[in-house]
Amino acid sequence: MQPIPAAPWSRAKIDTNGARLVPRAPVGALLAAGTLTLSAAAAVAQTAGEQLTTLHVQGSVYSLQTPTAVGNMGVLVGPDGVLLVDDQFAPLTDAIVGAVADISPTPIRLLVNTHVHPDHIGGN
Repeated sequence: MQPIPAAPWSRAKIDTNGARLVPRAPVGALLAAGTLTLSAAAAVAQTAGEQLTTLHVQGSVYSLQTPTAVGNMGVLVGPDGVLLVDDQFAPLTDAIVGAVADISPTPIRLLVNTHVHPDHIGGN
């Protein structure tokens, strides 16, 4: 049976029975994912007790930075609340919320993740 496209705008393939065809992941991709997971676990362990540094960029824009430079976060304070860009690893969540509270008493209303690496979405 030949797969047919699901829709002109979709890359998904559907077989003639209506089942979605899922490509198999190459072994190299699986090994790379495992390596990234181990690297992320090491980074999480490293950031567990870190203090964040707040840098006032300009106006209502701030940057939260970790001492190990695993990644920076952006904070934008507005009239409706705080916009946070990226949120690091889960163990830093309390420190991030505390640092944002030091900047502004308004709550974090929006979160933007720049991409799906664990050091950007772990605190979601």
